[in-house]
Amino acid sequence: MSRLRRSAGALLLSVVVCASASTGPAFAGTDAPPAAGAPLAHEPAAEVPAVAEPVVAEPVVDAPVAGEPGADKPGADKPGADKPGARSAPVAVEPVADPVAATVDLTISVTFDKPEFFVDEQVVARARVTNRGTTTATGTWLLTSGNVVDREWTGFPDRVEPGQTVEGVLTSWVRTADAVLTLEVEVHGAQPDANPADNTTTASVPMKVHRGGYTGVVYGDRDGDKAMDPGEALAGLTITATGGVPRDSYTATTDPAGRFTFRDLPRGSYTTSIDSVQWVFQPPGVDVGGADEPDVVLRGAWRVTSVLTAAASFDRQTYRLGETARLSLVLTNGGPDPIPGITAQCYSTGAALPDLGDLVDVGVTVPAHATWTTSTSIGIDAEAAEGGALVVGCTFGSPPNSNGTVSARAIARVPGARADRVVGQVGFSGRLPAMSPRPGPPLPNVKVYLKDQVTGAVIVRATTDAQGRFEFRDVPAGVHDFGLVGPYASLSGERFQEVHVRAGPFQDLNFLYVTHGPDQPDPDPAPRPGDPSAPAPPAGPGHRPTLAATGANVAWLAPGRAARAGRGHRLGGARGAQARLTK
Repeated sequence: MSRLRRSAGALLLSVVVCASASTGPAFAGTDAPPAAGAPLAHEPAAEVPAVAEPVVAEPVVDAPVAGEPGADKPGADKPGADKPGARSAPVAVEPVADPVAATVDLTISVTFDKPEFFVDEQVVARARVTNRGTTTATGTWLLTSGNVVDREWTGFPDRVEPGQTVEGVLTSWVRTADAVLTLEVEVHGAQPDANPADNTTTASVPMKVHRGGYTGVVYGDRDGDKAMDPGEALAGLTITATGGVPRDSYTATTDPAGRFTFRDLPRGSYTTSIDSVQWVFQPPGVDVGGADEPDVVLRGAWRVTSVLTAAASFDRQTYRLGETARLSLVLTNGGPDPIPGITAQCYSTGAALPDLGDLVDVGVTVPAHATWTTSTSIGIDAEAAEGGALVVGCTFGSPPNSNGTVSARAIARVPGARADRVVGQVGFSGRLPAMSPRPGPPLPNVKVYLKDQVTGAVIVRATTDAQGRFEFRDVPAGVHDFGLVGPYASLSGERFQEVHVRAGPFQDLNFLYVTHGPDQPDPDPAPRPGDPSAPAPPAGPGHRPTLAATGANVAWLAPGRAARAGRGHRLGGARGAQARLTK
């Protein structure tokens, strides 16, 4: 190594050593003792290993050594005191403040879309909620009180972020026609609110009522000409108008001329009703609040149920296929005035309906305290023959079903057709079944029977099994009364339940429900031994009971029915039973 290089290395080493020695007491306090085990400020600093590569040293200003002049003067700390190798005393640490707790602070305001509303239009209000807190509000919702029908705010979210403003819209009708609508709205959330006082607000808006009215006249159409004639005005009747927004009812009374007036009604649509025992009305709807006040005419028709009676009958009890039956209809007016415009609606168990003449469209007039009679023909066709009976029922009114109705029904036998098997089940119940059959407990060991509705004769009998099931064999087609022996009645309180048996191999009457009732006697004595209607004794060990498949344990056949066993019958589809309760 050359002398020049040795000189440069020695110079560099001297600079490093001096710099290390001068930085020792830079952070030492003048009044604090040195830390235990630390070298004193005037002690020589430890040697620093030589650096393999040259290092450019920053200028260093020596710090005074303790005990030397100026060491305890202000400004003794010099730049470079934080260099590696320096000795420092403990530094005091300032206390750190606790973090601010996260809070929810919701505020609410409510405004209306218009400065005023009509009571018959929808009110629109907007609620704005702002979260002034530092954390998210969750589970937010609005509670509303006031004179409105709907109280749900659409579009209002269930969370509000810090600093966020959200909105909900309320659209509703008012309940009553108050002059001012006031809403009180509260905002709620899952977290406690830092300032609950601003969680509630109140907003009001004026409400206006657009009013109008209508008038009318009421008359009773005594002669049925559908025009108001002298003497037909109805005075002293109470007229009720119902409608408007908000919906309400208002009353008026007809004057001697039959006129009435409604004033100061809230705008909207109204229906009119008239309180009358004698007359029936079909008033039109009325719209109130337009430029003109409507004037309506209310025509009254006789309420037929209070004065009219009806009857129907055939000229014979029994017909055969291909014959013609004669049907008579009789209407009797027991009132003091004629009843005009009476029409009829009829049904028939045959394929054809009777010719009703003027009763169909034109209508007939029955004079006061008088009887009106008509007769018509109806053929006995295959449909009536398969059903074993011809039944015609009619409903009369002016027109039917609008001013009360009266009904009449006629029945005649069409014997010949038979049903091979008719089954059913009897259940005990305290109420009518719902949409699907839900019987109560079955009614076992009870004698049941069918009785011809025209002749009154019992045609078949059976006894229910443990599940309340029964079976009739070789049953004449027709309209029959189903009865049972014991303290029972139909659910309507009637003694019998009507069933319609049609020709065919099988018919299921389904469930027949009964309840407690007066004791029903046996319609006929038990068959005597040797009587053709008595049950036959078992034929031996290999005998199979006729009714084993159905579970019915006893069956009686009316005299002469056993002789038909084994004969061929015309087969047809099973038909559902038609039921009607009769006295």
